[in-house]
Amino acid sequence: SFLGERDMALQLYEQGLSIHEEIHDSVSIANDLNAIGVVHRARGDHARAVELFSRALRMQEVLRNDRGISTGRANLGATLSEQGDPGNALIHFKEALRIAEQLNDQHLVGKDLEEIGSCLEALKDTAAAMEHYSRSLSVREALNDQHGIVNVNNRIADLLLAQGRSDEALALFEKSAALARAAELPWGSANALVGVSKCMLVNGRNTEALVAAREAMSAAKE
Repeated sequence: SFLGERDMALQLYEQGLSIHEEIHDSVSIANDLNAIGVVHRARGDHARAVELFSRALRMQEVLRNDRGISTGRANLGATLSEQGDPGNALIHFKEALRIAEQLNDQHLVGKDLEEIGSCLEALKDTAAAMEHYSRSLSVREALNDQHGIVNVNNRIADLLLAQGRSDEALALFEKSAALARAAELPWGSANALVGVSKCMLVNGRNTEALVAAREAMSAAKE
């Protein structure tokens, strides 16, 4: 799945699901449904993803598996967000965060805070969005989670640019791009370089913007 071989990933997940159903391993069945849902979401089949995530969530709730419930809520939130429904996505992410905090799972806390910030930004509550991004950044820095740090820095920089603070945004995008290169994170690097290009265009630095955009394309292809 990570390598983009989604058809093969689905075949393997389905085989695993069949085995877990034969031996009545409920926890593994719920985890399989979540994993299959993630692949369908990546393929753009949101209706199928929501169906699978909902089934998995109901099982986790019956099993009283809080970690599974938190993950299921976050998966539903991510799918609803991609469907352009930030209001309902926010409900799921807030519940996922509440459970993650009870579990003291800081990795989940950092991710949920970032996603809540994204929903709030989509709902035009930029002050609350920035607050949640900042909290997420603090959690990620405490964990030394380079992937999370790059992602949330890009979110913050995007918000700064939308607020007309292009110089601050540019500095943060450039910092994020450097972190992503050092940590070999092409996804984060591509997003940061797109941001660099946007900032340079706003500031009339068109030639430099084109260079950054081409670098972003190279990272995106990687």
